[in-house]
Amino acid sequence: MFSGTDSVLTSTNRTTIDTALGTANDYIVIPATAGPVAVAYRFDGLKQRVSASSRRTVAATLRLNGAVLCDIYNGTIKKWNDPKIKALNPLITNLTSSTIILNGRSDGSGTTFIFASYLGKSATAAQKNCGYESNFSSNSSTAFSATAGTFKPASTQPGTYFGAMRTAKGARAIIGGDGNAGVAANIAATNRSIGYVELSYAAATGLKTAALETKSKFTSGANRGKFNYVLPSATAATAAMTAAVATEDPINPSTSYVQPVFAAGTSSYPIVGYSWLMVYKSWVSGGTGASKAQVQGLIAFLNWALTTGQSKLYVSDGIVGYAALPTAARNAAVAQLKTIKYDGTVLWP
Repeated sequence: MFSGTDSVLTSTNRTTIDTALGTANDYIVIPATAGPVAVAYRFDGLKQRVSASSRRTVAATLRLNGAVLCDIYNGTIKKWNDPKIKALNPLITNLTSSTIILNGRSDGSGTTFIFASYLGKSATAAQKNCGYESNFSSNSSTAFSATAGTFKPASTQPGTYFGAMRTAKGARAIIGGDGNAGVAANIAATNRSIGYVELSYAAATGLKTAALETKSKFTSGANRGKFNYVLPSATAATAAMTAAVATEDPINPSTSYVQPVFAAGTSSYPIVGYSWLMVYKSWVSGGTGASKAQVQGLIAFLNWALTTGQSKLYVSDGIVGYAALPTAARNAAVAQLKTIKYDGTVLWP
């Protein structure tokens, strides 16, 4: 094993790796775990009516979708009482005219990549700039998952990427935070602020998380034709991965190891990302510094992590921050372990 990534490996990335290894495709990339990226916020005293006809209020949970989040980040939406936010939250009574304090990563990151991937697939076709890809449309993922270098670096800091757009619209700058911990701390310290972090960091910091509109609609009952909203959780992340893996192989280099964002299903949380491990495929005695027994031990550990170890997931304040891989993804990853060789011989035939 030599590295890990939460971001797509572009054709340029793979060429760089091939050059460093001195041979082409001499490594496997397998998903090890996955988790939801939460849209976390602090809005003290946010209240909503219990029903359209009631005056009684309770603590509110903010509802958002990709199109609105895109407009928040590109500077089109600047105030909490913007009509587009109010339209998604008709029962909230105190969305004020205060400025949205927007947060993002100050470093390039896999979390940003996953969030940008979600924006690219969930925003409207007219919001192409939110896909971090000049010719990407949410109506098609062809350019989004292409391997020929068309996918712009979606891990770029949002303060940099959206900076000129926001300045042109008179929006205040995005506050940058170092790592998930830095972003979570910034949100927690400032009322009327919002940003994206891994769910475990939101839980550890005591932040509220927005319910996001799912890709799939309810098709029966009172909610027929209306969008459903889902909070981030391990269960909702697993539902998303299960739906995504049915149509997109997470270990297929031709699709650049796509993330399971904006997956189908009314219970699928829409911002979910794999964490991949990158493992040498061909080990040579005396050349890699690892003995045959050590490589066999690595394979045994990774097999455990992909099977029994999937039940040993990180928990923060009672919140499971990562989700078990669906069976299809685990089986595909284990199959890749069986291709690893030592001195030309497969170690796990």
